[in-house]
Amino acid sequence: MFTWIAAALVRVGFLRVMAVSLSPSSFAAWNGVAFVDSTITYAASGIDFRGLGQESAVLPLAFSSQTIDYYFSSIISFGGSLSDTGNLFHYLHNNCSIAHFPYGITFFHRPTGRHSDGRLIVDFLAEAIGLPFLPPYLAGPAKHNFQQGVNFAIGGGTVAETSFYKENGFPLPNNTFSLHDQLNWFQDMLPILCSSLSECEAKLGNSLFIVGAIGGNDYHIAMLKGSSDYEIKTLLVPVMIQAISSAIKDLIKYGARTLVVPGNYPVGCLSASLTCFPREGDYDQKTGCLNWLNELTELYNQRLHIELQDIQHQHPHVTIFFVDYYGIIMEMLQSPKKYGF
Repeated sequence: MFTWIAAALVRVGFLRVMAVSLSPSSFAAWNGVAFVDSTITYAASGIDFRGLGQESAVLPLAFSSQTIDYYFSSIISFGGSLSDTGNLFHYLHNNCSIAHFPYGITFFHRPTGRHSDGRLIVDFLAEAIGLPFLPPYLAGPAKHNFQQGVNFAIGGGTVAETSFYKENGFPLPNNTFSLHDQLNWFQDMLPILCSSLSECEAKLGNSLFIVGAIGGNDYHIAMLKGSSDYEIKTLLVPVMIQAISSAIKDLIKYGARTLVVPGNYPVGCLSASLTCFPREGDYDQKTGCLNWLNELTELYNQRLHIELQDIQHQHPHVTIFFVDYYGIIMEMLQSPKKYGF
């Protein structure tokens, strides 16, 4: 995501957000967009992956006590900064804020390219499955052979293609990569992973694919342009849904059989949104979040869930898990003391 730094401390309900120069230990998030290790830990422990194809298809994550009772030989991840384990870091040759403390200070004790002081949800997922942390694709095959996992997610990533934003006059930040770009990296990586069609189908069929969370940056780009709620609903959201649907269908064609697709987190609760896009009189009284922006996020999540159900119906041999990041984070915002904040 964009490195927007809140000029002062902001409270979202009782959850504090902080500038990057401060200690992350007692905060839920810093720099306006990034969640800290403790927040991610609570969020990960609350995830319940339910398959869309049947009510009983449940992939439980008990991070603190046991591993997932599923066998996956690798994890292949796509998304934005919530999943990026170092791609933006490597693309910018360490010349970025995430190359410095407090990033990485809590768990790894060094900056790793993660947009957090510690781990991300993909890290907890890898631990639960019994696989190593995902290496970033842009670190290169010389350091990793990607046999047990690879991460294409990159900070600032968008769902919609960058060409869409350029053609429609949206202000596109430098170093922006779309989900389509990540799919291209995936295609370029396949010869490293497997040498024949049958081998690729076998390896991809035994891999867990994660597509998201991604989409918050799309909303931020639209808001920087000054797009109306109506324009976001009628122009941007349909393009976003089509783009993520196309990516999922392409992965299924390549051999993906198990996919995790998280919805978007409450964008209206981020301090960057509260600072840069205030709207007088339109704040949730309990959490302090922007109602209008969270309503747009919920719209995207609802449309995404409907689209995933349709894809699941078209591909009954595939299992798709929808993850409600929005609900998990909102629960923390509404009951902060319950989660230690």
